[in-house]
Amino acid sequence: MINIYKKIYCHASNKQLWSYFAVSGTGFSIDLVLFFFLTSANVHVFNSNMISSFVAVSFMYMLSVRYTFTHARYSFKRFVLFICYYGLSIIVFSTLITWLVLHLLIAPMLAKVLVVPLSFLTNYVFASRIICTGKRYNF
Repeated sequence: MINIYKKIYCHASNKQLWSYFAVSGTGFSIDLVLFFFLTSANVHVFNSNMISSFVAVSFMYMLSVRYTFTHARYSFKRFVLFICYYGLSIIVFSTLITWLVLHLLIAPMLAKVLVVPLSFLTNYVFASRIICTGKRYNF
């Protein structure tokens, strides 16, 4: 995992990483608040995460293109790819969160927070590849 981090760090500017962190933090805040309200309303953990994550991801695409990957332009094709990747990512991480809640009896909010480091890293790598079509990172 450290090697992957070094490769990411070497190919991205500090500004880009901090911008992605800020955009992700904003998206994560939206995600957590919506997740909290949905689970409080007795919506199943998996469904709560699917809904809250989709809302946050749509918001994050717009901010990522505007503030993080500034040389990129809005593109319907890239938006669809972004949503498709994040859809898959959301299903994987929703399954992981559900497993942590049901099998390890971890509180839903704690389970969601525990998966953040892995999701942050994988999502940055794939988001940069999707949004920055002319600048690919070689891992």
